[in-house]
Amino acid sequence: MSIRIASGLPERIIQVLKDFLPAELDLIDAEEWGEATPDVAVADYHPWDRPLITKFPAITVAVLRARPLETHPQPFGSEVHWSIDVDVSAHFSVTQDDTWQRMQVHCFRYGAGLFRVLCIQKVLLETSGDPNLWAHDVRCRDLRFGPETAQAGGTVTRTVTLGIEVTKIETR
Repeated sequence: MSIRIASGLPERIIQVLKDFLPAELDLIDAEEWGEATPDVAVADYHPWDRPLITKFPAITVAVLRARPLETHPQPFGSEVHWSIDVDVSAHFSVTQDDTWQRMQVHCFRYGAGLFRVLCIQKVLLETSGDPNLWAHDVRCRDLRFGPETAQAGGTVTRTVTLGIEVTKIETR
């Protein structure tokens, strides 16, 4: 196996979210007795931090940096322990027909859903199609709400971002 660092990580996070986030959002909706939180369409998951998003809701995954935590040279099995910082963001829009309160509810529910899936349930980034353990651990760095951005036509967008630290152990 070669040292891949973050190669394939955004795509793996997206697959985990496609597999488990819709059910988790449905569970959150049932717990809160509110209107249904809209699901993200399959085409609106992006494995990069996209500057222009045209369809909402959408999810973006941005790898920020990777740090080697521990390196074992050849005599010890050639192994590298990595810490990779990633931002997973959910983006929403509010038109003139929607309310700010509705956008706030969606923001909190998506933040909770992202946290529950990535930091509690699937901390090894296993998917339903590939149960192999892909990461050593996923930990929450922070959960950020905002900012709001005005778009053309009176639409306002808001972003909630879950900062995570993915730990991987790679051998060569």
